[in-house]
Amino acid sequence: MPTRVVRSLHNDEVDRCVDIVKNEDSTFGFKEFRRDPEGRGGWTLVSSILREFMRRRRKR
Repeated sequence: MPTRVVRSLHNDEVDRCVDIVKNEDSTFGFKEFRRDPEGRGGWTLVSSILREFMRRRRKR
């Protein structure tokens, strides 16, 4: 299921990040990441919910 990041939020320390994603079927989900000092700046996936976090209804 392809996704597209629609918003990326991080804390003031820039060591936590949440990406809000939109799925191909118009549902939304999120991915939470952390950045550890010993990780050389890379992001580690902490958790994610990619299926039907919120479904938008289309007006006809």
